[in-house]
Amino acid sequence: GDVFIDVGANIGYYSFLAACRVGRQGQVHAFEPVPQYFQQLSNLTALNPGYRFIFNACALGEQQGIATVAVTSIPNIGWCTMVPDFMPPERVAYTVEVPVRRLDDYLAQQNLARIALVKIDVEGFEYPVLKGLEGFLAGTKPNERPMLLVELCPAAHRLLGHSCDELFAYLGRFGYRGYLAWNPRRPVEVGRMRPGITNVLFRSSSLQSL
Repeated sequence: GDVFIDVGANIGYYSFLAACRVGRQGQVHAFEPVPQYFQQLSNLTALNPGYRFIFNACALGEQQGIATVAVTSIPNIGWCTMVPDFMPPERVAYTVEVPVRRLDDYLAQQNLARIALVKIDVEGFEYPVLKGLEGFLAGTKPNERPMLLVELCPAAHRLLGHSCDELFAYLGRFGYRGYLAWNPRRPVEVGRMRPGITNVLFRSSSLQSL
């Protein structure tokens, strides 16, 4: 019966897993801006009748508008980014212009409640996505704020002019603390984070420990 938000859904692997967890009474809202992956993502509805999938062919960010996504030429189909110069030119297969909207606007429009988890995997664009959630977080009671599973790419943050410290401080305003995704009882020490990708589970201090 819960709601799962999949930001950077790609072809829908995590959307499918989430549907198994929330069941037929729950909802999965997925966002994927790259047309070729969105087409595959949309197949989940026909393959899983009775489950509530809501697919959105757009990206998420801090401001509504249009952005450029670089799609990779390497076999890793998840490697698509809106961070300028983050992907080496020799690995860019093509670029595509995509619509961008704020997640808090979307949640208000859909009148969603009982959001259990927001998963964000956007190859370095995670801070703008989280900034686009500010209205929702500010207007939600601490014990009703969802957990956030976020793939962090510190190298991309620098290209966008911010840092992991800023991201953690921003979420800290809403009572969130970061934990290692593979060890959700171990808090993340920002100053000791590895330079590569780290998956972090942000949990509100008002929620019970896992």
